[in-house]
Amino acid sequence: MHFDDLNAGNCADAAKLLGWSVALATPAVEGENARVTKRLASEKGALVLFHESFGRGNRELLAVAKEREHVFEFPIRPLLHAPPQSRPKLMAAYRSFLSACVKRRIPFVFTSRGQDALDVKTPREVIAIAQFLGLTRQQAAASITETPKRFLE
Repeated sequence: MHFDDLNAGNCADAAKLLGWSVALATPAVEGENARVTKRLASEKGALVLFHESFGRGNRELLAVAKEREHVFEFPIRPLLHAPPQSRPKLMAAYRSFLSACVKRRIPFVFTSRGQDALDVKTPREVIAIAQFLGLTRQQAAASITETPKRFLE
């Protein structure tokens, strides 16, 4: 199977050793709700880095993303490095926004955004983490296979 990490961070070589077919450092739009929504309205087909401030009820951001064919990026690194007391809140934010993306059929990808080799997980581990966040195995696999491939085309 062909696995793509659109944002391997500083660890593209380590990612390839762990089974990733493509490990890139793709620029992404990042920031909080209002700023990101405003910027996305003028762009088309951008990679948008998930931020905790993106709420499930953020209809404007989701509508702009769907209309302008943007792809949301969910990095694994923040989940791995979150302090124990804030991890449940972060996971809830991921789950909520992922659920909204699935419901509205807005594409998303999981990336590592690794700073060192320990931040990079195998494709199987990423799929397991995505399932833990509420996705089916097929949805999780698509987020590192089909969706990145379509984004790169």
